[in-house]
Amino acid sequence: MKLYMRYFAIDTYSEFRARFTQSRFQHFIYCSEHSLNSAF
Repeated sequence: MKLYMRYFAIDTYSEFRARFTQSRFQHFIYCSEHSLNSAF
């Protein structure tokens, strides 16, 4: 049972990290596109 909880925690953490990275990346793309549109 302890092992299962550990795997569950690792899985949740990796999923959270992947979502966090993806959202930050999308935010960066959005900001750069917005600044490019403002420049021209």
